[in-house]
Amino acid sequence: MSLAELATDPIEATRRIAAFLELDQAAVRDFTFEIANTGGAYEPFCDESNRLMHEAFTGLTERTDALVGRPLDWSL
Repeated sequence: MSLAELATDPIEATRRIAAFLELDQAAVRDFTFEIANTGGAYEPFCDESNRLMHEAFTGLTERTDALVGRPLDWSL
């Protein structure tokens, strides 16, 4: 389940989560929610931090897709 899938169809996504957790899916009711990034501004990273993050996160999307066994929607 990706955030994009949750944003696109929150009811179905919540039902799938409830089913996975073996919870009563009938409890899922109609709702909407706003997706908003409420994080504030941050200071730029130093060169060493950028290098470490590049090393750690290069290919992260592909590695995550492989881990979950399907491509996820990373549009949000």
